[in-house]
Amino acid sequence: MSETKTPLVPEGKRNFAVDAYFGFGEKAELTLYESNSLSDYVHFFLLWDASVKVSNGRDTVRMSNLLYTNSKTKRVVNYVADLDIREGDSLALSVLTPTGETLSAGTKTVSVVKIESAGLGQQTISVETRNSSNYEENYYLLEVSYFDTDTVRSDWSYHYDMSEDRAEKVRFEVDLREESNDFDSLFVSLTRMTESGLRFRESLRKASQANVDPFNRPEVLEGNISGGVGIFTYVRNDSRWLYP
Repeated sequence: MSETKTPLVPEGKRNFAVDAYFGFGEKAELTLYESNSLSDYVHFFLLWDASVKVSNGRDTVRMSNLLYTNSKTKRVVNYVADLDIREGDSLALSVLTPTGETLSAGTKTVSVVKIESAGLGQQTISVETRNSSNYEENYYLLEVSYFDTDTVRSDWSYHYDMSEDRAEKVRFEVDLREESNDFDSLFVSLTRMTESGLRFRESLRKASQANVDPFNRPEVLEGNISGGVGIFTYVRNDSRWLYP
């Protein structure tokens, strides 16, 4: 008589990831999670009970372990703190997981960004802003949402490295998407971010595209988390509604 045995699946490699975009005048919010890679699947879990500290160079605060979804960014947040962030600060993050792993990261702040003008033409959307005098922070994310009444028809994002551009003003133009012709308004959001923030978003986009086609070469996420993956960065944002 044979005995039926349940095979034991070994635990895969544990990876820790951080998703944190701090902004001026907002609570410091962070998502911390871990993944366990098995043979065919990757399981993601929010990581609880870690010691997460963030510093502005003057004060260091411990982030509280909470759980909610930011209504503006739609990100799930599980660590939050009140931290006085001023322009010119350098921010530092340190994480000690419940099992003793350490993660760390640092970022500079960026100056305010303001949409000087925005317009909707026959075939294009145009957005103009002033470059920062600190050329090292002239990295931009332009996001366009097409609305039909209160429903989002589609979202598009565009990345720009303008760190070598010495013009006082920069103008971004993107084509109107053909598949989004039926809209009654556009929501345009312009974000100034750090270089590491831009590189991470670009690599994340490429990794998402590579996952669609199994023959594509795997992409490595270009984050700034020592001991893990992900991004810890600072952003400034401005937005406009446009109507045909």
